Amino acid sequence: MSGGPGLNDLFPPIDKDAIALISSDVDEIVSLARRGDNLPLAAGLITAWWGLLLSVTNLYQALAQVHIFPGPIPISLIQVPLGYLGTFLLIRVGQKRRHILAWRSQVISATWLFSGIVIMLFMIGVIIDGKIGDVVANTFLALIFALNFGAMAASRLTKWLIYPAAGWITVAVMTFLLRGPPEVLSLIFGLGSLAFMFAPGIILRVHEKRLAA
Repeated sequence: MSGGPGLNDLFPPIDKDAIALISSDVDEIVSLARRGDNLPLAAGLITAWWGLLLSVTNLYQALAQVHIFPGPIPISLIQVPLGYLGTFLLIRVGQKRRHILAWRSQVISATWLFSGIVIMLFMIGVIIDGKIGDVVANTFLALIFALNFGAMAASRLTKWLIYPAAGWITVAVMTFLLRGPPEVLSLIFGLGSLAFMFAPGIILRVHEKRLAA
């Protein structure tokens, strides 16, 4: 059997300096990945703000629809301007924090930004058209929220965020299947906003403050 080139002939020799350089590069990559995983989302307050706004307005609407409170109120006309005004103010505050520059935070912030644009256009269409009922509107919003929380869970490796995503899917299914009276739909969406958006936002905010300390 003729002798061919051995493994040592196929690959260039690696000395101690090359090994040290490779090790340094690997350490830097791991450090970047860990910073991306560990740095806070910088969106805890925004998530909590929308959860609070959606829960308060929908629960008020539910009580107004059974004539406990005055109303009903033009819920979309209240949620859209107040929601985006609060988001704008919170983003301005968050820009002063360096941890908002984490790449995973940027990805997730972009996800919420574009979905927010879709929601805003949809809500404007609901207001203008006036024919889209609460069932379709609430189901659409719940599914958007489910997708966003699912993306957050996958992108940040924060597994517990999959539970708010599953909660919003449950809200969407209940809304679509029950097709109950308006006050029931408002109650479901209000409680869902409280449990699956406001509460996770507060938890994210606490996590953010711990990591920023």
